[in-house]
Amino acid sequence: LREHGIRLEWASGRVTAIPQPSIAASPKEALDGAPYDLAILALKNYHLPAFLDEIRPHAGQFPPILSLLNGVEAEAEIDLHSGRGVTEVEALNGAVARFGARLRVPTPVNRALTEILTAIARGESPSKKWRRNPKALIRAVN
Repeated sequence: LREHGIRLEWASGRVTAIPQPSIAASPKEALDGAPYDLAILALKNYHLPAFLDEIRPHAGQFPPILSLLNGVEAEAEIDLHSGRGVTEVEALNGAVARFGARLRVPTPVNRALTEILTAIARGESPSKKWRRNPKALIRAVN
């Protein structure tokens, strides 16, 4: 990134070049240089828990985070701990629940996951209530 910058090629054909993007080595360093339109997170998956611990005190201060980590669970973890109150679950599982409702097809699991994870991300429900508690999840689905 320092040597070549970032080049974004949009579906429309437009190209955006950022020859010298701001690069921070820690969440604190990033916040000291704020505001940003977007944060790109590039680290090894096994470093994610430590990163989440670092950003927890600054929840809500980060812009949207684009994760370059492998694994689908990384995105959800980042969403739940970023403090923005927004998750990709609404776009994915929420869409399934909305289309199911429109077509009168029950989608109780997708509906429940959307409601639960959105409430956790917004701080309206403690994640401890759901962690290792399959009975609570089953009740929410039914």
